[in-house]
Amino acid sequence: IGLAPYRSSDDFKISVPIKFYEYMSEGLAIVSCLDGVSCELIESNKIGLKYNEGDAHSLFNCLVRMIEDRQFRRYCSDRAKKLYTERFDEEYIFLKMMSHIEKVRLKFTLN
Repeated sequence: IGLAPYRSSDDFKISVPIKFYEYMSEGLAIVSCLDGVSCELIESNKIGLKYNEGDAHSLFNCLVRMIEDRQFRRYCSDRAKKLYTERFDEEYIFLKMMSHIEKVRLKFTLN
């Protein structure tokens, strides 16, 4: 289980902490209180749980579910690893960037 107990801020509404990528690369289900794109990443991809910031009971419930429900935890973990491999792995990003650079190069070569 990857716990990301950050405080929600305007920055985190439009960006995802690096720790999320580290957790996903290791196949860890994520528990976080962040809103915005981080929350969307967790919920839309089913890679963990969101608790209410500043609510210890909410955090406790998320952790208990992750610990006690092995099937759910494994499901989230597997999805986190798959998401990282498919969208954030450095080889994938490198190939995508090279493809983009090649398109730009061709555009300027043809003009």
